[in-house]
Amino acid sequence: MSKYIVVEFQTNEVAVVSEKWLTTDADERKNVLWPPYKSTSKINMAVRQHLEPEDSWLSCGIRRVMYSAGKFIE
Repeated sequence: MSKYIVVEFQTNEVAVVSEKWLTTDADERKNVLWPPYKSTSKINMAVRQHLEPEDSWLSCGIRRVMYSAGKFIE
């Protein structure tokens, strides 16, 4: 079962994402693949459903994984 993770981006923003979205590049830096949706409700739906990342998703650098959980609570 996939988990949810709380990540801190390089921009100091924090978000809950599916652990399926976490990647590591060739230099061992962690990134999150972010869906191209403009609507917060669509992004939240994608997180809750653990959607598989697509080629069109943006790769965003993160500073760290802050927390991991089995449930998504708004």
